[in-house]
Amino acid sequence: MFLQKIESKNAPKPVGAYSPAVKLGDFVYMSGQIGLDPQTNEMVDGIEAQTKQVMENIKALLNEKGLDMHHIVKTTILLDNIDDFSVVNDIYGSYFTSGVFPARSAFEVAKLPKNALVEIECLVIDTLIYEQQQQQSCGGCSSDDCGDDCGCGGCHE
Repeated sequence: MFLQKIESKNAPKPVGAYSPAVKLGDFVYMSGQIGLDPQTNEMVDGIEAQTKQVMENIKALLNEKGLDMHHIVKTTILLDNIDDFSVVNDIYGSYFTSGVFPARSAFEVAKLPKNALVEIECLVIDTLIYEQQQQQSCGGCSSDDCGDDCGCGGCHE
C-alpha cells in the first residue's frame, strides 16, 4: 500500500478513527495535534502549556520519519479564543529556527476536541533524499562564498 501510517510513542494516540499522520510519496499529512500529554493521554493545562505540548507532539511524529520542523510547509492553527493568538504565535515561532516559517492560517473555532485551547495540523514535505543528494554533490563552499547564486543550496562546512 502506498499510504503509510505514522505514529510515535512520544505523541498521543488518536482519540478517534484517524491516523496521527500519513505519508504518501514525499508528502506527509499530519492530523491536528492538541495538547495531550503522550504519557498520560490527558490534556495539559493552559494555552502556553498546550501550545508547547502540541509542538512537541508534532516534533515526535516528524522524528519517526527522520524529519524536523524545517520540513513543514503549511500549518493550520485552530484556536478556542483568537485572543490567544499572540501567545500561541510566540511559542509556535520559537520552534522554527531556520528563519523560514511555514505558510500558515489561523482561525477561532467554536469548540475543539477534548476542550483543547489550540490545535495545529501540518502539511510536510519529506525532502531528505534531495538533501542527501545535495550534500553529496556540494562543492564544499565556505560560509564566506556561499550565496543564493552559488548553486550549492546553502551547505556550509
